[in-house]
Amino acid sequence: MRSIPLRIHTCIRIRDSLTDGYSYFYAEVKCLKSLLGKLDQGDELPVLYLVDEIFRGTNNRERLSGSRAYLRSANGKNGIGLLATHDLELAGLADESPNVVNYHFRDQVQQGRLIFDYKIQPGPSPTTNALKIMQMEGLPVEDE
Repeated sequence: MRSIPLRIHTCIRIRDSLTDGYSYFYAEVKCLKSLLGKLDQGDELPVLYLVDEIFRGTNNRERLSGSRAYLRSANGKNGIGLLATHDLELAGLADESPNVVNYHFRDQVQQGRLIFDYKIQPGPSPTTNALKIMQMEGLPVEDE
């Protein structure tokens, strides 16, 4: 990859802290607030940001609402980002802005194992795998 110089910000492997009084969710909120601050700075270097499973430390309703608002706010600012998520509803943000593009990795079950091809494919994932994994491990699964 060739790129212009970039500032880097990650929200990956965030940890809570009992001694500092921060839950996992609160620590993630602080990290994402810091990222917005960097995106708003007048720095000439854009930010490359990496976010893994945005707002996973809260319930699904607030996670989706907060994620949409956050990503809409970050969109078009001085940066470019990669966001890994299992929230299929967030894929719809690509319909709102040409700056948002969806990609995915394909998976399939082979001989009782989940296999990924690790080739980036365009668009949101057409498959899901959580129920497959749960079933493979003998957990109860309800038909959708």
